[in-house]
Formats: sequence, C-alpha cells, structure tokens
Amino acid sequence: MRDTLDSYAASLPKWPWLQTLVGAKNWDFEIREINPKAPVHATVRARFDLPEVRQCAGVGAYRPDALKNHESFKQYYQPLTSAESPAHLHRSPAASLDRSDSKA
Repeated sequence: MRDTLDSYAASLPKWPWLQTLVGAKNWDFEIREINPKAPVHATVRARFDLPEVRQCAGVGAYRPDALKNHESFKQYYQPLTSAESPAHLHRSPAASLDRSDSKA
C-alpha cells in the first residue's frame, strides 16, 4: 500500500508542504485474526517448509504473524531448544580463544 501513496505523491505538484503531507499518510498496521482451525491452502503449507521465500521486504523464512496461533503451524514459531540449535551458538567467545591459543 505504501507504493500506492508514493506513486500518488509523485503525480502531485512538487510543493514541499504537499509532498510532506501526503508522505506522512499511511495505513495502520494490523495483524489479521485467523481462526486457529481454519482450512489453509496447500501452497501456504508448502511455503512454511521452504528455508526461504521472497517477501515484500526481501527473502526469509515464511512466518506470518497472523498464522502463529494456527493449529497447523504453531511448531514453526516455537523457539529452538539448545538441542536443536547449532552448537557454535552455545560456545563462549573465551572458549574459542582458549582453543586457538593452545598451541604449546
């Protein structure tokens, strides 16, 4: 929606006060409420299984806030346990230095 406002502002006269007025307008951000048992299209399920998908602001995991309470997708929003996360994230910087310095 932001691009709609920007293109509209570009079509107006270039008076600074008018550009500022239109540029300050925006829609409120709101997360849709979705029934946790609502049917979901197969392509939505497929997007959750992909490591990265193209999104409006770039590329990343598909995790829309509106689906975080849906029964089919709750597991995608759970924080990783220490057993699931990569081991290098649990090493302290000091431990890494101790190993690299021990050449005696």
